[in-house]
Amino acid sequence: SEFGIPNATLQGAAAQRAKVIRDWQYNMSSATFVLVLSLQQSASGTNLTAASHVVFVHPMLAPTAEQSIAYELQAIGRARRHGQRREVVHVWRFVTADTLEQTLTQRHQAALWSKGSAHEEAFSASAAGKAAAAAAEAAASVAPGPPADS
Repeated sequence: SEFGIPNATLQGAAAQRAKVIRDWQYNMSSATFVLVLSLQQSASGTNLTAASHVVFVHPMLAPTAEQSIAYELQAIGRARRHGQRREVVHVWRFVTADTLEQTLTQRHQAALWSKGSAHEEAFSASAAGKAAAAAAEAAASVAPGPPADS
C-alpha cells in the first residue's frame, strides 16, 4: 500500500500475473483499485477491461521509436478493448519537464496521435460500412406491403 493507496503489482510468472489480474478485474469486494505494471512485463496476454485510467510514468524505451510507440498503443489498447465496462478510459502521462524524457515523450505523442487518428478513422469507416451494408440488407429483406387505400 503506497501512500495509503492499496495496489497490486503485476510481476512474476504468467500464472501469478493472471491471478493478480483476475482478482483486480473481477473481485468487486477488493479494496485494490490500482494495478501497477511495466510495459515490458505486460506486453502480451493482458486484458484490463476494468481499467478507467492508464498512466504512463515514463516513455517506453525500445530499440526503435516505432517499437516504443507500438508498445504504448498496445498498453492503451489493453484497457480499450472488447469487454471494457467503462465508456471512457483516461490516459495520463507524467513527464519531467526540460529533460530527454520530455523530448522522447513529445515524439511518441505526435506519432501516437497520428496512428490513433488513423486507427479511429479506419474503425469509423469500417463501422459505417457495416452499418450501411446491414441497412441495405434489411431494406432488401422487407417484403412490400399491400397497396395503400386511396
